[in-house]
Amino acid sequence: QKTLSHSLQISQEGESAQLALTLFSSRIKNMIVPTGTGYANAAPVETRGAEAEFRDRLAKALSVYGNWAYALATAKEDLYGNLGADKKGWLGMPHQTFNLGLDVSLKENVSLDIHARGWRDALVDAYDETLGTNAVQGLGGEMALDAALSYRKVLGSSLSLSLFGTNLLDNDGRTPDQQI
Repeated sequence: QKTLSHSLQISQEGESAQLALTLFSSRIKNMIVPTGTGYANAAPVETRGAEAEFRDRLAKALSVYGNWAYALATAKEDLYGNLGADKKGWLGMPHQTFNLGLDVSLKENVSLDIHARGWRDALVDAYDETLGTNAVQGLGGEMALDAALSYRKVLGSSLSLSLFGTNLLDNDGRTPDQQI
C-alpha cells in the first residue's frame, strides 16, 4: 500500500477548554482488502473530510469531551470493476462518526471514562429483495455506550490496570464493515 495524506488543523486552547477543527485528505494506492477467499489490491481509494473536537474540564475531577467527523471515501471501481464508481462512498466506511464522553477522576490514580460512540450513513453490500440479488444499500447508523475504569501506579509501581466494557446496553448493533 502507498499512502499520501494531508491535514490542516486549527485549534484554540483556554484555561479549561480545547477546541479543534481538522480538514484531511488521503489517497491510498494498492489498498489491500479482503475478498472473502483471500486478499487483493483495490483501485485507488480517496478519503476527504473534516473532524471537530472539544474537551472541557468542568471541575477538577470532571471533564467532558466529544468529536464528530465526516468522511467520504471513494474509489473509481471496486475489485470487480463496478462498485464505488458512483462516488457514493466506499463499502463499510461510515460518512459520519461521533463520540461524546465524560472523564471522572475517582481518586488520584483511579479514573472512569464513560462515552457514547456511533456512526451514521454507511454503505453495505446486502441482499435486495426487489432485485433478487445483492446490491449496495445505505445503512442508517448505530450507537453504543462504553466505559473504562483505569487504575494507574498499582501498588506504587509503573503498572496500570484497565477494565473495559463495550456496548454496555447490548443494542445488537451492526458495524458498517459487517455484511448483512
